Amino acid sequence: MPKVTVKSILMGILFLLFLLTGCAKQESEPPWISIAGYRAKLNYDEQFTEGISDWHLEGDGEAVLTENGELKLLAYQGGNGLVLWAPIELSGSFQLEYEVNISDSCGTNSIFFCAQDISGEDLLKSTKSRTGKLNDYINSSMRNYMITYHTLDVKGNEKSQSRLRKNPHYLMLSHADSDPCITGNRHQIDIAKMSNRIQFYVNGGLIHDIRDKGGFDAPVYMQGRLGFRIEPVDTDASVLIHRVKLYQLNPS
Repeated sequence: MPKVTVKSILMGILFLLFLLTGCAKQESEPPWISIAGYRAKLNYDEQFTEGISDWHLEGDGEAVLTENGELKLLAYQGGNGLVLWAPIELSGSFQLEYEVNISDSCGTNSIFFCAQDISGEDLLKSTKSRTGKLNDYINSSMRNYMITYHTLDVKGNEKSQSRLRKNPHYLMLSHADSDPCITGNRHQIDIAKMSNRIQFYVNGGLIHDIRDKGGFDAPVYMQGRLGFRIEPVDTDASVLIHRVKLYQLNPS
């Protein structure tokens, strides 16, 4: 029987402490942006190690994983564009983070959040058909918040703008007359929603900061799906999505 020494016991204790503190550090990894007055708890961390079979694709294109473990969205030239829904529900006060790399051919980049069927039901259980075409997501059959960034016009020229809208009816809540995302670079995206307040950050810079006061028969949306949308102009359009994280925000 091997001899148990004080040194071996101490080494075992140190190793156990290392494992415990390492796991705790990973679980408490803070977001890139700290929201004043809130503590962030990591609830979802998608690193695409288990594939994307539980994600839901709509439209003319494909979603694949690269050799580097990135999610590649490819929208086909001449198609309606595509939307990829994440397998999570957003609710309450939250902070969403992801990284995105945009190709120079990508026409429109959008993200939907707190998206539901107009009845309030899970939109992925709805019998209504959606094709990736923008009108399917902004008309009276769906409600959501929508942020666009790095958009091109029909001639392929950069429009140098970002918009935060509320659907249905494409209501403008906030606009920025500058393009927060440059093609060919990886950008850190943060979307924070605290009750009726919405903030949008790119690489740590605040782009939008609004309070949804309701109205127009559209209350503040407090839960729903998360979806990424891209639309091509005159060639195939693609983006790379890296690590998607969702934090629950609790008052500090």
